Amino acid sequence: MMAPPAAAENGTPASQNGAGAAVAVQSSQPEGVPASGGHLRVLLADRQEMYLEALVRAIEDDPDYELVATTSEGYTALELIRTEAPHVAVLDPSLPGLDGLAILKAVDRDALSTRVVMLSAEPEDRRPYQAIAAGASCYLTRGSRPEQIRAAIATAAGGSNIFDERLHPTLYAEVRRRTHEAEPPLDPALLEVIELTADGLDPIEVAERLRVSATTVKVTAAMRSSPPAATETPH
Repeated sequence: MMAPPAAAENGTPASQNGAGAAVAVQSSQPEGVPASGGHLRVLLADRQEMYLEALVRAIEDDPDYELVATTSEGYTALELIRTEAPHVAVLDPSLPGLDGLAILKAVDRDALSTRVVMLSAEPEDRRPYQAIAAGASCYLTRGSRPEQIRAAIATAAGGSNIFDERLHPTLYAEVRRRTHEAEPPLDPALLEVIELTADGLDPIEVAERLRVSATTVKVTAAMRSSPPAATETPH
């Protein structure tokens, strides 16, 4: 079955042409799928109903993925992560009640096994940096195509990272700002990926430069640099 088009920032489907590429490109077989042949279990949480429906179609169109729950509210999303234990949770950073960054911090604090993919309509603010520093496995924008979203989910489940190339100017600017203001920068390995992308290298060239797989640009997951506080994390 043909995958549905991604939803744009206003919640309507976006064209499959012209969407930005991601830093890492996943192979067609999701590496996060259990070796026993099981499905990659996914939770979706987004505040916009129309976009959430598009995400649901993107997951249900691929038999390697199993949709375990959906919600449009932050506290419910965290509770579902705790009770359903999905392999990956795809979160809107601007969820009402409890935002995506607060959920991510709770997942990290409670040592939950679920990995988090952030999917944002607003890449220009500091939230991508904060989310990555707090441990988000992947960060995409809403212009991403269904196959890119599924690739990010598989990458996160496999323990690697992928970031939409449209985020890199924002991330690079934030790294420079924090460096000049003596705030903790990102891990050097991740910073190198950002700098190479900002210099115009495509994912394959980045992979070759870093001497890693051309299908997955792996970066260090140890990103715990105490970003500025956001919404209070519940106990």
